Amino acid sequence: MPFGLTNVPATFQYFINDCVRDYLDMFCTAYLDDILIYSDTFEEHRDAYQTTRVHYAELRVRLTATKVEVSKVSSVNVEYDSP
Repeated sequence: MPFGLTNVPATFQYFINDCVRDYLDMFCTAYLDDILIYSDTFEEHRDAYQTTRVHYAELRVRLTATKVEVSKVSSVNVEYDSP
């Protein structure tokens, strides 16, 4: 890291996890600067996304809308026989 900065990725990851701590493993997970929101239906996804946006606004964290990739929103329905 330039300018003598150390542990920046770990510190940033801790900050992001702390921001979404209330929602981790409920409907979102975070890795560095990526926040993945998962849900069963589109309506749940929309509500989870709005909840996350409001929460970040309360923390005064600015989100970059250009990183939202709507084309990657998809549904995975897997049916399998239990063993």
